[in-house]
Amino acid sequence: MTKDELKELVLQAYATYNQQLLLVDQKMVFKAWYGLLHDLEYADAQRAFIRLATHEKFMPRPGDVRRATIDDQIKIPPFLDGYSAWGIFQSVFREVS
Repeated sequence: MTKDELKELVLQAYATYNQQLLLVDQKMVFKAWYGLLHDLEYADAQRAFIRLATHEKFMPRPGDVRRATIDDQIKIPPFLDGYSAWGIFQSVFREVS
């Protein structure tokens, strides 16, 4: 990902979550995001961000975008929430007992 593509992704994230990125903070924010995302393809990271933005109430951090991008690339399914996992456990337990 180029620095211009990263800048576009960061600005998209801030706009999507209606957050203000102050001019004084831009350089540090871009540097932090670039440090975690520079080796990823822009299209993959943007696709992961859009998926996160669809489901998450709070703006994802760059590490969240990185993990989501890599999970998409290696096809790791998302973890179940606690209620679903507990329901599956109870079903299996009843069948075994």
